[in-house]
Amino acid sequence: MFPCNMRGQDLTAWFPGPKIPTMFSLSRPHLPQILLGLFLSAGIVGCTTTQAPPPSVHVDDSRSEDAETEFRKRLNSKPNDPEAHHGLGQILAAQGNAIEADLHFTKAVQIDASRRSRVNLDRERYASQFQSKAVEFAGEGSYESAGRALNQADTMLRGLPRTLYLRGRLAQSQGDPLGAREYYEQALEKLPGNAEYTEAYVEVLLELGRERNQEQDFEGARGLLEEAAELSSSPDVDYLLGTVLYSMAQASSGEEQQAYLVEAAESFRAVLDKAPKDEDARYNLGAVLLSSGQFEEAVGIYESLILDNPRDGDLFLALSLAHGRTGQSEMAMAEDAIGRALRENRPVDAPATWARRATTRFENSDLASTYRRLGSPEAIYTYSRLGGDLVEVWFYWDQRKVIAFQDGGRYGVPVDLPRD
Repeated sequence: MFPCNMRGQDLTAWFPGPKIPTMFSLSRPHLPQILLGLFLSAGIVGCTTTQAPPPSVHVDDSRSEDAETEFRKRLNSKPNDPEAHHGLGQILAAQGNAIEADLHFTKAVQIDASRRSRVNLDRERYASQFQSKAVEFAGEGSYESAGRALNQADTMLRGLPRTLYLRGRLAQSQGDPLGAREYYEQALEKLPGNAEYTEAYVEVLLELGRERNQEQDFEGARGLLEEAAELSSSPDVDYLLGTVLYSMAQASSGEEQQAYLVEAAESFRAVLDKAPKDEDARYNLGAVLLSSGQFEEAVGIYESLILDNPRDGDLFLALSLAHGRTGQSEMAMAEDAIGRALRENRPVDAPATWARRATTRFENSDLASTYRRLGSPEAIYTYSRLGGDLVEVWFYWDQRKVIAFQDGGRYGVPVDLPRD
């Protein structure tokens, strides 16, 4: 997916001066992957196995070899028999011999123009059957055979929108999004507004947008995503556009940077208008607000996220940075300690034993006196400082607030943290 993973970006770079030495990053771990399986809209999921392509693609076995022999005999004696040409064309198409079938269908109409509508109906029927075969082969992972079937469909009737669409799916499944985009464009030129083709086209625009963003071609990525936004109201389009605009802001400065941040915030707000419970979009909106200096609003966003995810350490680290910028340093310190402990998720198995030993190490500390008064903490987590030093964080709860202790001393002020 996209370095729409904003959790991988260091926001502290926005703020010179180590007021609160907190690093956190933003991400969208649950954003659905852009569909790369072939013909998913047809209900068939591609697999990784491949099959040797058959010598031909049979689509209909309803006509026997005896009938083929009979029609050929008739044409030997009467080369301009339109019915024989038509009938032989049907049999050859059913056998997968689309090229020779096309010749006989064409000959039948040249001899008898009144057959044109009937021949065209046959061409449509066999083209549709070849398209279905292509879907079947692709579902089995036999892409070469799928391509052959689409060639046969094209021989029956050239430039059908669905054949072009399926060629796009085939190209996309084989790692050629540029080729897929071209086929989808051609399909939509012939059948504008088709929902299935439009969805596929938007899908490949998102895939190309991700590639451009990874290559740091932010303008190119933005153009692709804005085109997708004109065709689709999917919140994923807004989400990816927001991440690109955020990347553009990081690569800019001054008024230009602020303008990109405003646009990024608008994109994430658009996601939330359509999907109010999208936690990733809320997280990233908070990061954008933090980066643009809107600290109070960022605090509100992260506090609301913590209510739903009280064990997400990244949220506490983000909130710590926001509180630090609003001057609430004691709160920020406690949130930083809690966030680091929860993010590494290394709870101590026997907190009572650990606590007894720690009170010996910190005999006259706030930690020791709290231990003597309240007993063992309800949880102890550890994390490693840069350089390898082990830090322990003790958790005592007072109703819905947690009091954190670190290195024998009370660390910051009580912080909202519901019990599990």
